[in-house]
Amino acid sequence: MRLLDLRGLSPICDFLVVANGTSARQMRSAADDVVDLAEARQTTILRNGGASGDNWIAVDLFDIVIHIFAPEARQFYDLDGMWADAPEIEWKRRS
Repeated sequence: MRLLDLRGLSPICDFLVVANGTSARQMRSAADDVVDLAEARQTTILRNGGASGDNWIAVDLFDIVIHIFAPEARQFYDLDGMWADAPEIEWKRRS
């Protein structure tokens, strides 16, 4: 998973999360968890849906856009390469 800082680089959002899932079920579960967390924090959800069937799910939280890909779709769409100049933010998993 990568968290990219797009402030000053993109007029669309401030942060971009690019992640992989191992199956359509895992990807949907991760997206559902993001939506649940956003709703609990009363964050606006602009869009929540798959862009390419079971290969790509995007959740748009206005300032943050989360992309969850199947590995081959992540390689094909190459958002990592598209935003190669964006600083990556290190993150820690909360326990």
